[in-house]
Amino acid sequence: MNNTLKRCPFCGGKAELRHVLGYYNEKRGKHCGVFVMCSECLTTSDNYSSELAAVRHWNNRIHVN
Repeated sequence: MNNTLKRCPFCGGKAELRHVLGYYNEKRGKHCGVFVMCSECLTTSDNYSSELAAVRHWNNRIHVN
């Protein structure tokens, strides 16, 4: 799977993966999460348990014009 993030659907800015501590995943038992953040307008996604899930959800968002 391609982990390339699409640009922000709101402003076209560069999107980046971010990791968060303190997010508990019962299956993995880890206190971490992954989300995507636009470096321009600071729009963020929800927290996900893997980078793959965060990328998939970000890239499938509907663009607003």
